Amino acid sequence: MDNAHNLTEQQMQHIAHVMNLSETAFFLKDPEAEFSLRYFTPTVEVPLCGHATIASMSWAFKNKQDLKPGKHSLRTKAGLLQIIIQEDSSILLGMPLPVYSEDVPTKQQILESLNIKEEQLIPDMPMFAVSTGLNNVFVPLKSLADVNNLKPNLEQIKELSVKHKLTAYHVFTFETVEKECFAHTRNFAPAAGIDEDPATGTASGAFLGYLFKIGKLKAGSVKFEQGVELGMHSVIQGKIECQEDGNLAKIFIGGVASIMDKKEVAYQLNKNGFCFKVKMT
Repeated sequence: MDNAHNLTEQQMQHIAHVMNLSETAFFLKDPEAEFSLRYFTPTVEVPLCGHATIASMSWAFKNKQDLKPGKHSLRTKAGLLQIIIQEDSSILLGMPLPVYSEDVPTKQQILESLNIKEEQLIPDMPMFAVSTGLNNVFVPLKSLADVNNLKPNLEQIKELSVKHKLTAYHVFTFETVEKECFAHTRNFAPAAGIDEDPATGTASGAFLGYLFKIGKLKAGSVKFEQGVELGMHSVIQGKIECQEDGNLAKIFIGGVASIMDKKEVAYQLNKNGFCFKVKMT
């Protein structure tokens, strides 16, 4: 949503609740950055949202004539981040460097909450949490069928996520629908008001950190697929840059946004407080 600097936090949350999308992004003004965004799920504010950033900056690039390809600054509650608009209109978002945590549910709790068996896990691959803005626990499954057929207990995932300060479970397999993709993923975030997210940039950034940590990826570019089970097939670009000594230097996620539908929001203040209506266009 453009020009949201006159809205209160409560009003932004109200709009996001009615819009009922995974996240609704609001453009604000910032004296130290070219752009500023705040992100709200239908129930809570989150410090960063990758796919909403890609969508917002794609909209800005198409609608603001003075915005050119190149590097730009973005203020979020996760910090001051770098945006790269490329000549093909794709957007890259520089993520905060990953923070790792072992504070996750037990293996048995994860199995029970996903309604899966231990033999469906990839042997010797760890399950730990990584944050590049939002905290996700990573769950490796052997096959595409295992991921496709998941029937998670969302209430149990929500309880465990709240207890361990997780935003989501990010479940993945190295079997993919598209050959160009490195992994197939699903993201369950009921604690944030999102049963399943069709495209999760923050989790994809954390996934790059996870894969780097366990030695599955080094410097270079990869693609992840997500949202297939929801009928909203998304391909998320990922890029890792390393220092000369091989240590992690930067993580980027990105992609190309597509317009799914348009909603016009009309809002006003009346004697009963804030009210608005949403019109499909």
